[in-house]
Amino acid sequence: MSEKTNQIEKLLSVPEYMAVFLFVAGGNNYASAIAKRLDKKQPTASKQLKKLEETELIEVAERGKAKKFKVNWDIFFEMFYNHLNSSLEYRKGTLIEDIKDINSLQEEGLRNLVPPELVKTVFKGYTSGIEVVGGGRKKGFGEMVMSFFSALKNMHEEIEGENYWEKLIEEYNVGNEDKLYELADTMEIYNWFLEYNAITSRLLIGPFEGKGNE
Repeated sequence: MSEKTNQIEKLLSVPEYMAVFLFVAGGNNYASAIAKRLDKKQPTASKQLKKLEETELIEVAERGKAKKFKVNWDIFFEMFYNHLNSSLEYRKGTLIEDIKDINSLQEEGLRNLVPPELVKTVFKGYTSGIEVVGGGRKKGFGEMVMSFFSALKNMHEEIEGENYWEKLIEEYNVGNEDKLYELADTMEIYNWFLEYNAITSRLLIGPFEGKGNE
């Protein structure tokens, strides 16, 4: 991962900055609009936008009385796929998955498995969902990536008579849907593995006997 994308990922790990980015991606392009949507003071939103602009993740689309911002999707995609690849590399050091299976996912090509337009759809459309469901907890970048793959895995099941998985595969021209599902499953496991391990270890081994843990 380059120094620039590493810097951006650290910034977006802070939910407040991630929220500002999502609103820019979703079409709220001015500091005043973002401040209103996030219930912030405009100087606070402007300061956070400036920080994101310094990383080149967002850039000025128009200059007038107020700056209009847009997302630099090339940089965002670089960060997203680097993060995804790093996550898979990390899993090779755990007992969760077979290393050969992870290698096969990487060899398939992560951009081929998860098309950039699908990634863009999620991050552009995230704030519109807030209007529908009435809010939602702010997330950092890493947590959003995990949630993204959980959503993909859940789409594999028919929901209220709709087969969203088939529509997704067709809409985004996914070449290997089995590998996409395998990737979603691999990433989604990490959402609950630590909690699962804590409970099963207690059931199999007994209480954890670390210092100060009574």
